[in-house]
Amino acid sequence: TVSAGTTRFDPTALNFNNATITAGTFTLIRPVQITGTCNQFIVQSSATATFDSQGYALGSWSNAGGSALTCAAVTVNGKFYGGLLALSTSSLTVASNAQMYLQAYNKVIGATAFSLGTSGTFMLNTT
Repeated sequence: TVSAGTTRFDPTALNFNNATITAGTFTLIRPVQITGTCNQFIVQSSATATFDSQGYALGSWSNAGGSALTCAAVTVNGKFYGGLLALSTSSLTVASNAQMYLQAYNKVIGATAFSLGTSGTFMLNTT
C-alpha cells in the first residue's frame, strides 16, 4: 500500500496479492512484470500510478515486451499510466473522473468485464 508521498523505484518484477495506491504517486521507472496471485490492483482518486515512466519521458517504450499486469480486479479511481502493457483481468473498472492510458501489448487487452464511469477516460493506443 502506498498511502502518501512519492514511491519511485526500478524493479523488473513485483510479486503481490493486493496493491492499493491510496494517495500520492507510485512510479516504476521501467517496465515491470507483476507476478504472484494478484487479487486486486487499485489506484484511488487522489493517487497516480505510472509504469515505465522513462518510456513516457523519452517518447518510446523502454523495451519491446513492455509491462505485464495479471490481476483478478483492476480498479482506477485516480490516474493510471500503464505504458506498453499486457493486461489480463476479470474486472477492469475506470471510475467517474478517473483516467487510464496505455498501449496494449500485441494490441490485445484481456478483460472479462469492463466498466467506464461518467467522465472517466480510457485511452487505448493500438498503433
